[in-house]
Amino acid sequence: MSTSHIFTSEDENVQRTQSLEALRKCTQEVAHYSDPQTEQEYVKLIQTLHKKATALGALHQHSQRVACVEKIIKLAKKGLPVNNLSLPKALETLAECHAMMGDKPTALTLFKEALDTRAACGLPEAHPSSTDSIKRMADLYRDQADFEQALELHLKVLELRRSLLSPGEARRGEGDAVMAEALHDVGTTYHCLGHFERAIPYAKKALEIKRELVARNNARREEGEKRRVEGHEEEEEEGEEAEEEDASDEYEKLMEMMYTLASTYAKNAEFTLAQPIYTELIARRRDEDPPNYIKLAKALNNAGAMHMEAGDGALALPFYEESLDILRMVLPAAHPEIALAMGNLAEVYRTAGENEKALVLFETSLTMQRRRAAEAMAGVGGGWGGVDPMGMACTLNNSALLYRAMENYPQVEKQMEEAIDWLKRAVPAEHYYVTNMKLSLAAAQKEGEEKKAGTYDPTKYGMVGLFEKARRDENLP
Repeated sequence: MSTSHIFTSEDENVQRTQSLEALRKCTQEVAHYSDPQTEQEYVKLIQTLHKKATALGALHQHSQRVACVEKIIKLAKKGLPVNNLSLPKALETLAECHAMMGDKPTALTLFKEALDTRAACGLPEAHPSSTDSIKRMADLYRDQADFEQALELHLKVLELRRSLLSPGEARRGEGDAVMAEALHDVGTTYHCLGHFERAIPYAKKALEIKRELVARNNARREEGEKRRVEGHEEEEEEGEEAEEEDASDEYEKLMEMMYTLASTYAKNAEFTLAQPIYTELIARRRDEDPPNYIKLAKALNNAGAMHMEAGDGALALPFYEESLDILRMVLPAAHPEIALAMGNLAEVYRTAGENEKALVLFETSLTMQRRRAAEAMAGVGGGWGGVDPMGMACTLNNSALLYRAMENYPQVEKQMEEAIDWLKRAVPAEHYYVTNMKLSLAAAQKEGEEKKAGTYDPTKYGMVGLFEKARRDENLP
């Protein structure tokens, strides 16, 4: 039985009502302390503004939340002692606001300022709150594809987390949740760097700890339920709801860690180790009540991707087909997730040599994503309209490979140039993803030129040879 939870519209309405009521009360209290004179009044006003910022965040009123937190920072600097922790707390909240709105550089600057402020208050880096800030900085660097910087910080967090555990706590398994998270972060970042062999021990240990933790917590909850049924304990509805939410969070973290290890095994060509984990992930998603179809579709897609990594498109096909069928059932017809799923299925057909089927799916997928992004840029929606730049680049790259097999080199160049543009929206222009795509484009251009001139010799070099030739000709690193 699953602990997965999906909020219904009724849940959302209740949460919204509660947040609006909290906002109303906070607004009244803020007015009462609008002109603080004493340190106590400053503290009370700042505490109330923190509650107001939380309510604004729950209502997705992010610009107002930013203004509220900025006011907290001004008040803390003006009316509180330098060793008061309200200031670094507010700086971290403001950093999270900017991160949520996509302004990661500003978020990083604010997290650094929060760390400096905590240090000025006398808190060491090993303090849990300071370590949390370092972790969030590492996460942001990873989000920006600055994996080297992210790895350095994630390793530092792991070291700090270990230093916080006493030998007795380590023996009793206390602190397991934060240790599992720290290990998982290091493994994930090594994975992003392509260092899969280094990633596996961290990801494996993280999952091992998380499995033990979840099993232990499940046993404790079952024992508590048994005691309540037998009348030894009274029910506490509010406590049960919080416990159920915690269990749901732990369950999702367990699933995330399973995926990380499975995908790392697959990238390291250890498919026999990856497959049973993917099988378990899918089985767990199928067993959820109520079902979360989006997550089931993603689990099926990931299993299909593993089989594609293994070079077995025939095994990947049913996973990709079911994933696409589920997404079509639960999402609007033009949703970007459906477009990406179509692109994945097209890649199966391409590798099987079924070019016509692949071409129709690729073109439909790309048309859907281009239209969605264009509407977003024109002001309909936000960002890229839900289009994933990296996913779009991948679809374009695979489509280019199809056109290359069809010897349509003008289309190859067009698709790969567009892929490079999309990559630059996801990672820095000097990132190795962009460099590799430029190398692939140069190789395809050379192949097209040599075929046109009648000088192409397939026995002299294949695609790898062309890749190396393009590297030399273009003077790329």
